[in-house]
Order: sequence, then structure tokens, then C-alpha cells
Amino acid sequence: MKKQKHHSTSSKRLFALVLTLVYSCTGDKEKSKISEDGPFKIDLVEAYSNRGELQLSTFAKSIEYISLEANQNALIDGYPSFYLTKDRIISSAFRQLYSFDRTTGRFLTEVKRYGEGPEEYRGTRPALGFNEEDSAFYVSKEPSLIWQLNQNGDVTDKIEIPTGQNYITGFTKLSDGLFVGYNANPVCEQKNRLTVFSRSGEIIKAYPNPLSCTHDMSNGISFDSSEGQFFRNNGTVYFKETFNDTLFHVSSETISAHLVFDSKNHGIPYEDKTKFIEKESKFDRYQPAVVDVNNEYIFFQLSTKDQTFNGIFSKETREAQLSDLGNTEMHGFANDIDNFLPFVPQYATDNNKLVGYMEAPDVLAWFSENPEKTAKLPPELKQLGKLRMDDNPVVMILNLKD
Repeated sequence: MKKQKHHSTSSKRLFALVLTLVYSCTGDKEKSKISEDGPFKIDLVEAYSNRGELQLSTFAKSIEYISLEANQNALIDGYPSFYLTKDRIISSAFRQLYSFDRTTGRFLTEVKRYGEGPEEYRGTRPALGFNEEDSAFYVSKEPSLIWQLNQNGDVTDKIEIPTGQNYITGFTKLSDGLFVGYNANPVCEQKNRLTVFSRSGEIIKAYPNPLSCTHDMSNGISFDSSEGQFFRNNGTVYFKETFNDTLFHVSSETISAHLVFDSKNHGIPYEDKTKFIEKESKFDRYQPAVVDVNNEYIFFQLSTKDQTFNGIFSKETREAQLSDLGNTEMHGFANDIDNFLPFVPQYATDNNKLVGYMEAPDVLAWFSENPEKTAKLPPELKQLGKLRMDDNPVVMILNLKD
């Protein structure tokens, strides 16, 4: 397939320098101009026009499949998140935290119990993601009190989130004792985008939100807890807001543009974000999202026309490719490595791996629909055809090319 590539002119260079000091914004009125010396850019119109079946072998060299054991003590709920530690796979779903052997998938233990007791948590927080440097993930003890847990369920830190007008819905660690949180703006009254705060909840610094919107009262209040998301890569922090075209690099001192999604006039402007609540109103719009970031790539998705296309952007070549597998709602990457199910990424590790998963019903449906391909599978993959419909997911771990 044709690759989407960046273009630049000398007239863009001055603006790129300014852009690293001020915030890039979304929408039809303000266009982001990028040079090769400035933030990265993905032309979504061009990428979408040139989309095609993108093979895993383009950027990956092998895949590990770990079928997670299912029993009465460990049935994973819907929409799980999976985190890798040195020797375990941690599964986080609604009021569930389970631990599995990293190699065999054997169920080990419930990491922490949900409940109202002094040693129990009150809510899982998948939007807070995974801090790989500390092998830590997060749960709520109280609405403004977050526990940091290790893989054994030990509380290794307690973090107070600032309350009041800040309305912080997600955060990540910047450095020891310092965190940055996203200031949600569901009714268009929030003046700040991000807040830097201490472990005790003391506000250290605020990054203002240069964008504004008008709340459409006819649509009521609708808010997605994942509207502002943080991403980590070996301690470096990035941030992306749903109705903003920019992926930012964030530190305790500065915020700067790292990548800009150029949707032309196909995006949803920030000022109109509360007008696009219903699914039908967003049908023809481009809705880009970041999956994760590593040293070499930015993995992203583009949702439009009731479909989601997975893509990959190379920082070295400044090229973006978008995968289209035909008649499906979720377009993953074609699995030409094992000639098995497509791969949909969930997050990238710090040691050059990409994690995703397959649900048991999808695996069984593939075996039923592909008898010729099934016959050519290696024995270890053929075993997955023996899954039951209610079995736990199969975790997929891609080993990326160097």
C-alpha cells in the first residue's frame, strides 16, 4: 500500500518554533503547520485515502500467545486491560484485579480485593494506566484517594487528588512525589488543561487551557472518563485530549507539541465538542486517538463511519500507515506472521513489545470460518481451537523489530 508521508516547506519552520512554546489546537479554524524540525504530523486525510491491509511483519518479528486460565475464582469481565511485569500478566477489569503467570497463563491470585474494608479498594482505575518503571498500577480507595499497587497487591504509595474546581479525572507520575492530572471540562467551564500536584494533593502548577467551548444544554451532560489520556515511554510523559488534534509532551516545567493529527475539515472542533454527543452526529467525522508511544513508533487509531482503523507512525521516516481489513468494524493489523487472527494493540511496553488480546468467542469463530488456514497452524496455535466460549482472553505479545 502507499505510505503517507510528511511534507514541509521553509515557510513552516518559524511557526514550528512557536508551536513548541504554545499549545496547538484542534478544529477547522486553526491549522497546525509543521516542519521537519518541529512536531511530527499525520495527515489523516491522506492516510485514510491510502489505507490498506497492513501486515504485522512490517514492524514486528514474532508473536507470543498466552491463554489465560479460567476458573470460578478468575473469570475476567468485559473490556479488560492487561499489564506485563517481569513474570506476570495483570488483568484489570471492573472491580477485578487478577494475576497470571507471564509464560503459562496459569491463574496465580486475586491481586487486591474489592470492597469497603480497610484493606480493600473501591474501584479500578483503567484510565490511569500502568507505570512500567515502578511496575505499578492504580485503584481508588476514596474518590480523591488513589492507591498505587505492585503486582503483589501491596500499597506502595497513596496519592491525594486535588478536588474542587480542578475536577481531575486522570493522572500520571512525573517524578518522585510529583504528578500531573487532567482537568476534565464536561460543561465548558474549566480554565485549566493540566494540573501538576504533589502526593498530598498540593497544587504546584497549572497549565491553562487555551481552547474554549460552549456547552449545548439541549444534549445534557455527557462525559467520557477517557477523554484525557496520558501515555508513558521510559519515564517520558505524553498527553492527548479527545477533542484536540495534538499529542503533547509533558514535564513539570513545560508542555509542548509532540505530534499533530491534521484532520483538515473532517475533525470535531473543540469549541463544538458538546454538540457531538450522539453517535449519528459523528458518523462522517475523523476521531483520532493515540494507543501508545515508544521510542520508534506512535500507535494510533482513526474512527470514522462506524469503523476504527489502527495505524502506525514511524518517528524515523515520518510516515503513517493505516490498516483496512475490509468488512469489519475494528481494523487491526493483518497477521501474516502466523496467518492467524488480526492484531489490535492495547499498549506498548518499555522493552519494545506491543500488547493486545483476543476474546475466546472471536478465536472460536475464526477456527470455524477458516478450516484451510487452521490446518496449516503450528500445534500450539491449533490448541486454541479447544477454548470454550466463556474462557478468559488470549493475550498477544508482539516482539517489535529493532
